[in-house]
Amino acid sequence: MFEIVCQFLAVEARLARLPIDAGDRRLRRLKSGLLDASIHEGLTEILRIFVDWTAEELATSWVRNDVKAREEIKKMLTSAGLTMESAAARTLALNIDVIERIDRMIMHAEARRNAVLREIDRHRASVAQALRQATDIEDVQFEELGAKQIADQNAA
Repeated sequence: MFEIVCQFLAVEARLARLPIDAGDRRLRRLKSGLLDASIHEGLTEILRIFVDWTAEELATSWVRNDVKAREEIKKMLTSAGLTMESAAARTLALNIDVIERIDRMIMHAEARRNAVLREIDRHRASVAQALRQATDIEDVQFEELGAKQIADQNAA
């Protein structure tokens, strides 16, 4: 019985160390980082509507946190009824293929994690069943022995 429980705990310990959750988090951070790192592309696309020749330069200044450039860009976007969310949306549109690939990778990692969790549940159920069977004790007839009978059995 003790051996079964030890084997069960060893299998669970191995499964618990699987790096699936860490991979999910890393991919989600990668997706967010991709959008953050390429926001200037979406911003450049939108700014080309206003000023074709300096759009990329303005977007680069915005990324560098140039206050003057940020104010100028905000005025341009506001005059057209746009916000930085518009630039984020354009950035997403420019990178949608990569984002979809990352989402598929996340989906596959989640499916693998769910499969592992199902296996752990299945394994737990089988171990629990084995433990129940090992501990099933049938009712038996017993009789109380007196001190004299115990002493006689010990002497024999």
